[in-house]
Amino acid sequence: MKVTAKVLIIVTILLLNSTFLCACGSKKKPDTAAQPSVFEISSAEQEEASPGGQNDSAADQKASTDKDAISELLAKGSNINEICYDLIIIGAGISSETKVWFKNKKMKIDSLLNGKRTFYIFDLEKDEIISYLPGEDMATKQRSYEYTGTDSITPMDLASFLNNNDYKLMGTQTVNGMECQLLTVNTDEGNF
Repeated sequence: MKVTAKVLIIVTILLLNSTFLCACGSKKKPDTAAQPSVFEISSAEQEEASPGGQNDSAADQKASTDKDAISELLAKGSNINEICYDLIIIGAGISSETKVWFKNKKMKIDSLLNGKRTFYIFDLEKDEIISYLPGEDMATKQRSYEYTGTDSITPMDLASFLNNNDYKLMGTQTVNGMECQLLTVNTDEGNF
């Protein structure tokens, strides 16, 4: 697998984890009555998963509870329109430190990859990206569909990532005094 593919996988997983860690909050339950669940299962899918309509096994009940917990977490985070997080990746011969600010339809990224700092400004409303290196006399502007970097991943993309891949709730962990959910995600590239 190419180094860029490994970096993409690592960045995706760390962004996924950091988004959930940043989205942790109080144990007060959100009002999800007006918000449709991202993980709603049709009755046909329920019957297919459990022949005869019975769901007796403890594993099936636990999986259902896990999906509910993740659905509740995503519902909690669905109204977040501003987030800031740090992402540090060390491995596969690559060292990366990134700070991300996301507000409404704009995202700014300060990235240090193997000693080289780059700034990115994403305007998701205008569908454009501006990138520049400190100390340089120029910047580049391009449409987001032309951009092939992994830095354009937004928290909404991570929620979509969960919808498209198999995941399992592994437990909880307390971070900065807040209880957070730990997930493992199974993809074609591996488990994360």
